[in-house]
Amino acid sequence: MNNSIQSLNDAITQLKECSKDFLDTWKINPQRAKWISDHAMICLDHITLEILRERDSLKEKKTYDGSLFEKELNCYQGCIAAPVTQEQQKNIISIGYGNASLPFPNKPLKMGKLLNKIKHRKRNGANFRIGVNGEHFFIISLDEFLSEPKSIVEFSIGDFCDHCLRIANLMEVD
Repeated sequence: MNNSIQSLNDAITQLKECSKDFLDTWKINPQRAKWISDHAMICLDHITLEILRERDSLKEKKTYDGSLFEKELNCYQGCIAAPVTQEQQKNIISIGYGNASLPFPNKPLKMGKLLNKIKHRKRNGANFRIGVNGEHFFIISLDEFLSEPKSIVEFSIGDFCDHCLRIANLMEVD
């Protein structure tokens, strides 16, 4: 795994690799898993900021509305539970690593909203779970932001990376 990020595609590839490496090591080598997780967060932040920067640039140029880029950001890519209590947010950590889930039935979340949620996540309010087919789900909590209530969001790292690659390919065309 590379420590430096050269491009958006590189960050996406590294995040996908981090996810696999993390799942392979979190139970047997917690120290390495923490290092992998820290690097994954750097990749996740890089991806989020690059895509949001491109969205804002397209909006400024007035080429966002009706674009393929807008279409990709309007695809569903995660789930959100909102509003939640502070206790429900604390529970995603206290339940133990690898055991987190949304506290109640949730609603789908579009990619553009998910990116904003990732950007504004609580740094000490994240956990994960492994799906029935081995998927790596990342669960994050968020405080109130603007008019949005406290929430908890979950998304599949693999699906997120695949979707981000589609978006990155659009960015190279523009």
